[in-house]
Amino acid sequence: MKLMRWFNLLLIVALALAFLPIHTASAAPAAVEIDRNSLYVPGEVVVAFTDGLTSTAYGAQANALAGQVGATVVARYGNLALLSFAEDADVPAMVEKVAATGKATLVEPNYVSWIPEQGKELAASISGTSIDGTYTIQSADGQKVEFTRKRLAAMRRISKQADGTIKAIPTFPNEFTYSGYNTNGFDLINAEVIYRDTATTPGVCVIDTGVDANHSDLSGKIVNGYDFVNNDPLPNDDNGHGTHVAGIITAKGNNGSTSA
Repeated sequence: MKLMRWFNLLLIVALALAFLPIHTASAAPAAVEIDRNSLYVPGEVVVAFTDGLTSTAYGAQANALAGQVGATVVARYGNLALLSFAEDADVPAMVEKVAATGKATLVEPNYVSWIPEQGKELAASISGTSIDGTYTIQSADGQKVEFTRKRLAAMRRISKQADGTIKAIPTFPNEFTYSGYNTNGFDLINAEVIYRDTATTPGVCVIDTGVDANHSDLSGKIVNGYDFVNNDPLPNDDNGHGTHVAGIITAKGNNGSTSA
């Protein structure tokens, strides 16, 4: 009798399981890849809060806002916070949803920017005046005069030294005459030749790929900033573009160095 009751119980359980709806596990969505056609990071929104608060206050604001809109705080810096939704979320719609709360002073997608790749793309963006190319200079009386790079580099100005001797000093860097010297910086902005200015200037902040502070043309002229890519206080240049830009601003001139 007991055996019969156990058999009936098992039969009832088996029938109950047979009529339960079957749920198959859905495949995890494939990770969305970011390429050079990507406008912003999928599922991410950047927000900013009012200046002047403490880090604790910003953290509380970010967490409260994320909870209200169904997001997660994945990073914070100062009064900024990065909110993450699902990768397939409609980012513009999420921006509107967050902005509608009125709790952030800025709301936008986490935009993606790219620097030129090394190789063909970088080379294609560089053009320069050849050694035989000319520059147009406007004289004091308003006349425009054309000079070749070679002629510019040969120009001298007379300077009286402290000991009374007279010295001829180059007006333009002698690198102008080097066949490997590229003047794309001047040419791309259609600038006329810039005369050397030895006056002290304020510090310049360069937001770029970092800088090679040990470069012979930059040594002693660089103050460390912050590396937001590797999250450390040493913004070493692992691309080269930032060093190039820093060189345009403050490289030592007329020293025979043409290296990037």
